Amino acid sequence: MNNTMQKTRQSFWVVKALKSMPVQLVLSILIVVACGSYFPHPVARAAYTFSLLIKDLLLFVLPLAVASFIASTLIGFRQNALLLVLVLLVFEGISNATSVMYAYGVGISCQEWIPVFKANLMQDFQLVPFFQIGDYRSGLWSSVNGVVIGTLLGVLGATVRMAQLDAVVFRARDYMGLVFSRVFVRLIPFYVFGFLVFMQHSGLLEEIVNSYLSIIAFVTCVILAYLVLILAVASRFNGQECVRIIRHIWPTGVISFTTMSSAATMPFTIEAAEKNLKTPGFAAMLIPATTNIQQVGDCIANAFLCLVILKNFGKPMPDILSWSIFLMWFTLARYTTAAVLGGAIFIMVPIYEHYLGFTHEMTALIIALNVVLDPIITSTNVLCNGGLAIVFERLWIYIKEKLAC
Repeated sequence: MNNTMQKTRQSFWVVKALKSMPVQLVLSILIVVACGSYFPHPVARAAYTFSLLIKDLLLFVLPLAVASFIASTLIGFRQNALLLVLVLLVFEGISNATSVMYAYGVGISCQEWIPVFKANLMQDFQLVPFFQIGDYRSGLWSSVNGVVIGTLLGVLGATVRMAQLDAVVFRARDYMGLVFSRVFVRLIPFYVFGFLVFMQHSGLLEEIVNSYLSIIAFVTCVILAYLVLILAVASRFNGQECVRIIRHIWPTGVISFTTMSSAATMPFTIEAAEKNLKTPGFAAMLIPATTNIQQVGDCIANAFLCLVILKNFGKPMPDILSWSIFLMWFTLARYTTAAVLGGAIFIMVPIYEHYLGFTHEMTALIIALNVVLDPIITSTNVLCNGGLAIVFERLWIYIKEKLAC
């Protein structure tokens, strides 16, 4: 009887593990590494075609998703004071943009030490997809235009009470959220699998496996250094105050690292922020508004990985002007990810491709690295939000005092 129960428990945990997206991704990588070179040519082409199909379908859905996400976010802020919302949105944008520029500075400074793959992607053997539906997508149907339309609808809905518009926007947001969480997020292992097969046949995959372990360790150090800086600023470079802040927020970092979800950690983040803020009730408004928009760890990791991948694929490093244009759209796109649970990386794909010249394989690689780094990125997002909440409260108090004068 006990043996039967033990086997049942083991089966339960095995099934639960297999349903985990990171586990599925790891299995996909292991399968391609171990067996990818033995795949028959038609099978390899089919896997590559399916990955391209997922990406093309994503690009068809993205403009509507982005428009509904950003419009619903702006309309949702209507219940708060307009000035507070404006200051908060600007603050979040500046914090995200600053972290991206920090990553750019570190990446450009360290580019000589970034390992370069010996494998050549453009070898004689190339996989050609059976078909591509992306050729039928109009250039006007883009995520950039989705940002513009979503902003206009959001401002209209926030200033003029229109129940019918609100209902349409929030219904569209809910539908798009389901599409991402129940379709595209679950397709990530298949999405990456096809491009891994492509890279296996091009000879690049082995170099990636060997070289990117050191990159992951370096990215982690870069992120942690910025976290220390934020906590130092929040404590006004006071050692005792910094220790007090860390004592209150470190459990949220542990919880978010294990759950890999900022949303699931939110109640604990609010509780920790209340202990650090002068006005505890302020945390209940501030943390939910920043959790899925102000993502410092995500910004640093992705910006730095962009430079690493550009270097390894033989692309030129962007100059400050090109990076500034990319920075603007990257920062704006963070506002559209608030309703994309687990699928925010997809919002960035067209931006990487349009402004940095990413190829299909490069986007698949950065998605795979995001999944590997997700526990570290998520916990950093949560801890940085806890520290930045203190900085924002201090800024808001200063603005109110100035307005009172």
